[in-house]
Amino acid sequence: MPFVTKGGSHVRLQDLGDYSDGAGNVLFEGVSWAPVNGYSVTGTLELVTGHVYVVEIATGTGDVHFAKFGVDSMG
Repeated sequence: MPFVTKGGSHVRLQDLGDYSDGAGNVLFEGVSWAPVNGYSVTGTLELVTGHVYVVEIATGTGDVHFAKFGVDSMG
């Protein structure tokens, strides 16, 4: 199975679950915030088709930024 691994100690990953429509399209607009808890303890997540993932990135200045990505297919 494919997986994603965090790039450093300032990065956290979380699988928010299935956000796909019946046609297999990932619906990013379904995710508009990131929960405080539920981030991967190991820093590695298995990638699952249809799921949306949140990446939390802390900067050296104390700012926190977020990104999201989804998996629409695997081959």
